Amino acid sequence: LGGSVEWTTQEWEEALDWFEQFASVYVLSLPSDKLRRTKSSECMGKANIKEFEFVDGFDMRQPAALGVAEMEGLVPKSYDKQKAQGEAYRQGMGAIMGTLGCLVGHLRAQRRGVIHNRRKATLVFEDDICPNEDFIPRLWRLVTGELPCDWQAVSLQSKCPVGSCVSPHLTRVQPDPNDLASTCRHGVNFAMYGVLYRTDAVESLQNELKQIVFDETLPHCLDVDVAMAAISDKINYYAVPASQQPGFLREIPEGSARVAVNSGSHQ
Repeated sequence: LGGSVEWTTQEWEEALDWFEQFASVYVLSLPSDKLRRTKSSECMGKANIKEFEFVDGFDMRQPAALGVAEMEGLVPKSYDKQKAQGEAYRQGMGAIMGTLGCLVGHLRAQRRGVIHNRRKATLVFEDDICPNEDFIPRLWRLVTGELPCDWQAVSLQSKCPVGSCVSPHLTRVQPDPNDLASTCRHGVNFAMYGVLYRTDAVESLQNELKQIVFDETLPHCLDVDVAMAAISDKINYYAVPASQQPGFLREIPEGSARVAVNSGSHQ
């Protein structure tokens, strides 16, 4: 259902004008990842995304990182990361500092469109993703022709999706009843490569999200993609299955900064 599309000149012009007015674009990236930022900038240019902003992610190994996140209201001051880490070890998960940093970075990026340059939609990319060159007309077609009016968030490339098909290119994400709530129903609806948020819904979405991601007894919920799927019975969350090729996005083979930080090897 992905497939190549021959867009007309008129469709391109209409889509570009629509996109400029519709979405604020942000790329989540660690400040130290200069090479990733260079490659991401090249990708944005090839996709005709002329206006975007890098949002600094969090390396939670840095002593001041948690305090900054608390000051911005991204992490509650009551959150005990040592308790969460201990529970993660007890559940056989390993280190979680990279996962926590990834989560908090996404919370910051989600809010950036609310605080600055407010448009109807806030579009957040991770820095190891390239939008395909016809990303803008594809998104225009999806939003104006398929996306239900009640949407709050849309994952533009979801791996192992669970939910109900609502249109040719979209599923309505649903929690997987086959997985345990105690592990945040971990195992489906993976990836936050590119997510479109309705800007005026970000605050309510984050209120739901924070109830589970900062529960130290549920360290699996620190995976923000997993947590989003887990609360999909409380938010209107849609996704484009990754099986659609060519789709909206493609991965840059840079490896996962989250995994690298968790392993302690990220520089």
